Amino acid sequence: MDIENAFSKEEQEKLMKTVQQILDKTLVFSDYCQNIRDKVTSKERVNRSAGLNQLSFVILNLPKDFLDHEEAMYLLKFLSARFDDCGHSAELLVRVVHHLYFTVQRFEKADIFEVFHNIFAENGVQAYAQADRALFLEIMDHTVDHYFYVIEELGVQYYNIFSNTAGGERDPRCLMKVFSIFSKVMRQMDVGPFMEDMFDLIACYYPIEYQPRETDKNPLSPEALSAGCEACLIANRGFSLYTYQLILDKLMEDDENVGHETKLKICKFLISVMTKFGPGSLLALTDEFLAAFRMISFNPRRKSFEKETVDTVGSTMKALINCLNQLDSPRSEEEIERATHQMIENSEPFVLQAEMGLAAKALKTFEFVVLAHEIAAELALPKVLYWLRALIAGITIKNIENKKEILEETLPLTPEWLEIGIKTGKGNHVQEAVPGLIGALKNIEDVDSQLLQQVLAEIGRILVGNEDLRANLKKEIEDVLDKVLAVEYHDSEKLRTAIASFLEEYVQHDFETVWNKVEKDLKAVDYWSAKEFLFCGALVSSEVGLERCYPLFLERMTNKDSDVKLSIIEFGVILEKNKERDLVDERLISPFCKALGQLLDQFKDDRQRLVDLGERLQDLVLKVDKRLKPNLLNWFQSTIFEVLKSSELSAKQTIGALEFLLPVVLQTTDASTLTNLLQNLYEYHKNHTDENISNYLLAVLFAVHNRGAADHEVVRSIVNDDSLSAEAEAVILRNEVLTKRIFPVEKVRKMLNGADPKQLYQVLNFDSTLTDPVKNNFSKTFIWTQRILTQFIPIFVEEYKGSEDKGKMNAMAKMIPSILQLSQRVSIPMTHELMILFPLLIASINETEVTSSEFSLLIKSIVNLLKLTNKQDLAIDRLSEVAYEFEKVLVDPNSPSSAVFSALEGLEAVGKRVQSASRFFRWDQTIISIRKATQSKKRIIRQKAAYVSNLWEVMPV
Repeated sequence: MDIENAFSKEEQEKLMKTVQQILDKTLVFSDYCQNIRDKVTSKERVNRSAGLNQLSFVILNLPKDFLDHEEAMYLLKFLSARFDDCGHSAELLVRVVHHLYFTVQRFEKADIFEVFHNIFAENGVQAYAQADRALFLEIMDHTVDHYFYVIEELGVQYYNIFSNTAGGERDPRCLMKVFSIFSKVMRQMDVGPFMEDMFDLIACYYPIEYQPRETDKNPLSPEALSAGCEACLIANRGFSLYTYQLILDKLMEDDENVGHETKLKICKFLISVMTKFGPGSLLALTDEFLAAFRMISFNPRRKSFEKETVDTVGSTMKALINCLNQLDSPRSEEEIERATHQMIENSEPFVLQAEMGLAAKALKTFEFVVLAHEIAAELALPKVLYWLRALIAGITIKNIENKKEILEETLPLTPEWLEIGIKTGKGNHVQEAVPGLIGALKNIEDVDSQLLQQVLAEIGRILVGNEDLRANLKKEIEDVLDKVLAVEYHDSEKLRTAIASFLEEYVQHDFETVWNKVEKDLKAVDYWSAKEFLFCGALVSSEVGLERCYPLFLERMTNKDSDVKLSIIEFGVILEKNKERDLVDERLISPFCKALGQLLDQFKDDRQRLVDLGERLQDLVLKVDKRLKPNLLNWFQSTIFEVLKSSELSAKQTIGALEFLLPVVLQTTDASTLTNLLQNLYEYHKNHTDENISNYLLAVLFAVHNRGAADHEVVRSIVNDDSLSAEAEAVILRNEVLTKRIFPVEKVRKMLNGADPKQLYQVLNFDSTLTDPVKNNFSKTFIWTQRILTQFIPIFVEEYKGSEDKGKMNAMAKMIPSILQLSQRVSIPMTHELMILFPLLIASINETEVTSSEFSLLIKSIVNLLKLTNKQDLAIDRLSEVAYEFEKVLVDPNSPSSAVFSALEGLEAVGKRVQSASRFFRWDQTIISIRKATQSKKRIIRQKAAYVSNLWEVMPV
């Protein structure tokens, strides 16, 4: 109990006067004790308790160093002996004993024994309030830390004391202290015949199922509490059998009693237990543990592949094998062999009966076992490779309709297992299995050709990369090569990587075989697709390939109808693979740049083609090795100056060329190059009043400021140019927002107040090809997106709410899409910051004509903002308000189709966030509005309306 609650206000004032008299030395403390002696020793319990409370109050209000050692010790012994009859009636007794215990600086052996006995021997600590129990536990913890000989001399008697003190404790904060005391004691001593009883005091809490309450001011983490409990269970080697048995019992329980996620946590703890206790007590339970792992991994109610389950159970099985390996030979080999056979027996039905949907999970889990020990690999690998062949051939698949799904799940595991075989030194088993596997793969018809090609390429790379397999499986490797080259190619990053890796590995050992198979086709095709560029690019990874294939690669790259974008990707791969070669600039980069010049000339009238290629080249140069980048940049820089000075190019052709070149040129960090470019562009701009040129000029101005070259005459000229000054000011502010640690608050406010739509657009324009800070490698502050949003949004909202100028409000509302676009760059959702934009959007949409382009933009903004939220982020009344705005769009005959479709998307998002139809009072009106949209003349809107209508109509009540 708190001191303040033990007495009335009048009593407290009276006692505080006594305290003051003692401090003023007008009353000697020993005289005060003598005066109250009759009361604290009264035969009447009520009087004794009252006297003890009064004495306790006085002591607690004295300075900690007021009592000398003898006085504090005497009082501690006296008061601690009062627990047997006044522990609960004298509310301050626990507080004062705790206070005196920590006041005493040192204890003699006899004194600490007496005090410890008084406090804990016969005192039922669990009958006290939580605050008092915490004080008792602090005293015991201190005794364990500083006077452990007390605990040692008590020996087995300590079990009774600890049981009375901690048994049945439920408060998390007290439990943490209980766990700490228990683990420290049991690490240092045994309690003889009470070992199991002592263990049971803690085992009853395992596994910890605890979540802090929302009202807790300083919540204890569930992880900390679990760790404390687990530390107790492994504190003493005498707990070995009990802990193993406890874990086994919990793993074998139904999921209703011990959930799946909890069982995974128990498996992780089991790994620690095996590390601590070793195999001794585990041996008798090995089969049962393996059965438990089977139940967890192959739970028929959890068929989907769960990486956490596979990794956790697999790691636990691997740890079990390692634990058994600690036994003396030959016992360790015998036990590992027996356990491996058991694991094979447990897994085989779930692999071969693939319709159960657990084959991939079983095979992935088994990887951990094979990698654990040589014996496990020797026994399991042949079995697994047989299982894979059986699955690929469909031998055990009863329903042919399931074959495609099963193959798509298990095919990618085939190369993984071949690699495991090589890694574990079991190449002989791989060599024996490969002919059958390749034969089965060649005959597959019921699977996606892209997946098959990828798997074959990965297998080919593995076989070619191993010297023995390359020598002994020549026919099989060539069969794989033929299949990879023949299968229809579908461009994807995974497939591209797999094929390139296979061919690159192959040509390092045998270029001629590959070249002979592809040369005719490559030369016969004038216009290359991604497939030809990929094959040829892979061949260039060898010296002979560089000489024979690279010229052909560049020749086809410049053919107008070739897939040029893919050729640029492949050039990036070629450059990376050959970056260490001599004369890389002369042999690779210079010819490539010459080809780019041809492309620029070919597509000079196809602006969109040049835009696409410019974006692809931007990505290429961004990723190029730093040593090689200057040589590429030099070509782009010299070419862009030629373009700006050329009299042969029309204005449209110049714009197309700039779209092609600028995305790369802006990556330069050379300030003089950028200022020179800015000067040339500005001169060009004076004679060509095209909006595109203005945008390019502003993009270069941004780059100049970002590279630290703001103090230049051309910059000042642009800033003072009436046609550019407003946007230039915004561009300069954008750079400050991006790079300055101190956010330019006043400048942002000024620009928002100005409400110039062009300025407001430029301030947060970070998403175009020429302004993206990442794509252009611009300087920026750490976590720049979060910093900008957290600083900008509050200012934005404040300015919007404080304005009555409709023009300003409409101009500002158009910035919201840019804000949302910026927020999508942040890996951690910034929902709280974005939520304050909702009222602004609602207000803006009510002020905007439904037929205007601004209206569609606002509707899309609301939908995008809604999609960034979770169920708990918006209250039901806010969702209702948003739904009402969407409903108005659906029932308004003047609403454009784009706004109607966006409104349906919005109601879809609202519907997914409404927990119950009965709580959403607009449910009826919403349904009516959606049904109206099903009558639209546009098929895409009718389809969307039907889907959204179904979502709302089946909503739980």
